[in-house]
Amino acid sequence: MKNKDSLHVSRRRFLAQLGGLTVAGMLGPSLLTPRSARAADAVAPGAATKEGILTGSHWGAIRATVVDGRFVAAKPFEQDKYPSKMIAGLPDHVHNAARIRYPMVRVDWMRKGHQSDTSQRGDNRFVRVSWDEALDLFYQELERVQKTYGPSALLTASGWQSTGMFHNASGMLARAIALHGNSVSTGGDYSTGAAQVILPRVVGSMEVYEQQTSWPLVLQNSKTIVLWGSDMVKNQQANWWCPDHDVYQYYEQLKEKVASGAISVISIDPVVTSTHDYLGRDKVKHIAINPQTDVPLQLALAHTLYSEKLYDKNFLDNYCVGFDQFLPYLLGEKDGQPKDAAWAEKLCGIDADTIRALARQMAGDRTQIIAGWCVQRMQHGEQWSWMVVVLAAMLGQIGLPGGGFGFGWHYNGAGTNPFHRHQQINRIIEGWRKLETVIAIDNQWTSTCRFADIVLPATTQFERNDLDQFGNHSNRGIIAMKQVVSPQFEARNDFDIFRDLCRRFNREAAFTEGLDEMGWLKRIWQEGSQQGKGRGIHLPTFEVFWNQQEYIEFDHPQMFVRHQAFREDPDLEPLGTPSGLIEIYSKTIADMQYDDCQGHPMWFEKIERSHGGPGSQRWPLHLQSVHPDFRLHSQLCESETLRQQYAVGGKEPVFINPQDASARGIRNGDIVRVFNARGQVLAGAVVSDRYAPGVARIHEGAWYDPDKGGDLNALCKYGNPNVLTLDTGTSQLAQATSAHTTLVEIEKYTGPMDNVTAFNGPAEMVAQCEYVPASQGNPHD
Repeated sequence: MKNKDSLHVSRRRFLAQLGGLTVAGMLGPSLLTPRSARAADAVAPGAATKEGILTGSHWGAIRATVVDGRFVAAKPFEQDKYPSKMIAGLPDHVHNAARIRYPMVRVDWMRKGHQSDTSQRGDNRFVRVSWDEALDLFYQELERVQKTYGPSALLTASGWQSTGMFHNASGMLARAIALHGNSVSTGGDYSTGAAQVILPRVVGSMEVYEQQTSWPLVLQNSKTIVLWGSDMVKNQQANWWCPDHDVYQYYEQLKEKVASGAISVISIDPVVTSTHDYLGRDKVKHIAINPQTDVPLQLALAHTLYSEKLYDKNFLDNYCVGFDQFLPYLLGEKDGQPKDAAWAEKLCGIDADTIRALARQMAGDRTQIIAGWCVQRMQHGEQWSWMVVVLAAMLGQIGLPGGGFGFGWHYNGAGTNPFHRHQQINRIIEGWRKLETVIAIDNQWTSTCRFADIVLPATTQFERNDLDQFGNHSNRGIIAMKQVVSPQFEARNDFDIFRDLCRRFNREAAFTEGLDEMGWLKRIWQEGSQQGKGRGIHLPTFEVFWNQQEYIEFDHPQMFVRHQAFREDPDLEPLGTPSGLIEIYSKTIADMQYDDCQGHPMWFEKIERSHGGPGSQRWPLHLQSVHPDFRLHSQLCESETLRQQYAVGGKEPVFINPQDASARGIRNGDIVRVFNARGQVLAGAVVSDRYAPGVARIHEGAWYDPDKGGDLNALCKYGNPNVLTLDTGTSQLAQATSAHTTLVEIEKYTGPMDNVTAFNGPAEMVAQCEYVPASQGNPHD
């Protein structure tokens, strides 16, 4: 079997370059309308119903139906055999009370410019302005900040984005601001921040976004699959590109093999996951580990493998460096504490015999470790990621089909929304007050927009034309994203917003290169088509594709094994580490002399940890804030159609074990207060035995809804867990998010019940106010 499939690599490169052309070419009525009144008054009645409009989304490709100019229904694309239930909420993304309808400016900023009272951010009071006025203010602030402070005072941040190769919010922003001057950008991400920093130093690549071993080979060769913090059945519904959901056919095959006993699946997780339930509650072995104690379990498994001579010494000798430096710590020669199963039992809540039996099973036959991303989002998350590799190396199956490790298999949304994604919201509010001006471009009134000074309305992906890859990692084909409805209210495409901004400093021509939306799509297609010819990929003309075909599917690739080339010849196919080998001990990291991330993986106690750990006497419950079932992060939280399927009493649900609920007098459907020293939120209780005692969960992405906007002691009325999470870096190395290092208490709520207002527009729209030009001076002069 060949390790490298030229066709597969070719089409991956082709699609990357097709999308990269965008990056390289572009880089390189009243707002107080009630919720029940949708956006129907914003669109002119159409002459007829339109059906079957093809477009793409993070939740899959769809055929849209439009009636009287309104997006009313989304049906699955015929090539998607396992469509996501979330596509039912897509019309709500266009038509909802939280749409940003017009350019808006915060009232106090409109009066005082950059000298405004920043403690008023979040009071949700805005004045409507024209597009010309809003862009003039945007340009004036760019000029003022660059001339007053220089580029180090200007942050250009764009997180997720909508699907589409051309309408790339990050690319548009970076291109426009770069034409004006330099600025500060961001690095890393929230999804895999710790893993993507540590793994290149251990195995030479990020791994988290890499192509993994083909599922058919896993199903053919694996005897044991270890799901470590991985809920792939839930998380594969949405992706960065437009997903094809074909992976679910392999989940069906896996379910059959689990039922027949051909494959054993072990889930290491404090929770019975959706994947566990899907494969069979009684068929999957569940190791309900205490939260944040994964590294002690990993170390105990490694200790058992070594002490019982179950490890592959040949693989360690020929493909790894540094095991000898790691071994004294593992055996306790370094600190007097052997990291054996008896030691781990006290921390993990897993009896020592179970730990030893797990090590023996993993070593007994071909074992595939599938590591999710959630576990590395805790304090010292680098250590868990590192130990996944160490365990796989000791088993000696890296580079074999159905063996080794993988981070993902894969899942990965629009704009950037710090008030959704960042930890400890009250600390963000404090930091936000230090900024003189905040400009937000979005299509929904997210909490970030409510805390901004200038807010510009952008279109959704359903209001413009684009191209997209179909199949996030399968690279199955290319899909036309046809405009479904006209831009709503005064929303504009990001391309048009930044084109008009660039006009204000005479760089419009450089930004557009003389092309409009369709001109850019044609150019991307033509240049990609030309490059594809050299790789055996022949595409029709853009006109034929766009007007007749709309979707092109590539030939199916051959099988791929992660790290097989390295295993077959480590000298000719070295890893990207300094040694070219797997680095169980890293001199590079050791030389940094960090006390919280040293030269080999280790167990570090957390700043707070449940089940007898630090802080658990006061805050006894561990809070998970993992990917949601009915959203992609915060996207589609605005969908009332979807919220009706999961909200409890109009609140985001909090899942709690029956024992914990009973001890607090909480029953299903109760509104509860979830709180700690960092903040407080309301949520609707769901009592479930899927959650271990001492573990609670609120899905991330719930919209922030303070009862007093901008108040550091505000109560979030809807249930955003980042009010409660801890803002501390994983370590000095990655400095990534530690959202899963969070303890809370929960009590039945008996206080006043204000209405949830997160899914409306501004609380107040001021008709007019006096404007003091931003050029009147610098308060720091």
